[in-house]
Amino acid sequence: MSATGLTPEQIERTAMHNDSFPAGLTQPEQLLFLSFRCLYVKYRAGTITRDQAQSEKREILRAFEDTQKMREIYQDTCRVRVELGGYSKEVESGDCERCKKIMGVLDGRIKISKEELA
Repeated sequence: MSATGLTPEQIERTAMHNDSFPAGLTQPEQLLFLSFRCLYVKYRAGTITRDQAQSEKREILRAFEDTQKMREIYQDTCRVRVELGGYSKEVESGDCERCKKIMGVLDGRIKISKEELA
């Protein structure tokens, strides 16, 4: 559910009825709304068939779901980094070199090559 409480189906209906742009949508939801609006304009204008519209709708929803997942992963990663930030000073002042390296990797100061992961 979005910050506005709208589901993808409700966002689609809003776009389909050519209603105003809903306030408070996340960026992926804004793109979903605008994509549906364009889809319905093209369908009503007769520039795409019903089958094309249905196919495009499926692709729009699939891309939206992927983007929503990526947004959730990003937000979770930010939350974890904030939580780890409280430990950073403690780890850096400690004696454990491995702990310092792990913290550096987690906070982005140290980049690990593919060879190091193998």
